[in-house]
Amino acid sequence: MRFSVIVLALLVAAASAQLRQPYPRILEHTLTRDANGQAFQLRFLTENRISHTDQGTLKSAPEGLVLVRQGESSYVDPNGETHTLRFTADENGYHPVLN
Repeated sequence: MRFSVIVLALLVAAASAQLRQPYPRILEHTLTRDANGQAFQLRFLTENRISHTDQGTLKSAPEGLVLVRQGESSYVDPNGETHTLRFTADENGYHPVLN
């Protein structure tokens, strides 16, 4: 019985080790903000070819300050095809476009 428990524990440990994959390394990361904290630009790229760019500014609207953003995210699938999502976001909502 004790032997069975030990073997089962070793099998579970081996299986979980195979399922864990390390996070992809970030190859590039930049974040800039303006001096007043009213605008930003963000960009990153990972070793598994995921990329993201994003920029935004605060804008006055009737309901108060609104963060207006635009950007895109993309990745390359296992077949080598690139998928890109472009977006804008403002006081009227989030507007994605998938390519």
